[in-house]
Amino acid sequence: MASSILLASALAVGISRYSGGILRMPHAWLSTDLPEFHLDAER
Repeated sequence: MASSILLASALAVGISRYSGGILRMPHAWLSTDLPEFHLDAER
């Protein structure tokens, strides 16, 4: 039971970080400059 709770919380954190990255970098999804996108993602 505890392991499923940990898994659910880890999944929620991953989803929130992923969606937060999309919301913070809308220009990266519109840009075709892939090297620039990777540099922004690592910052």
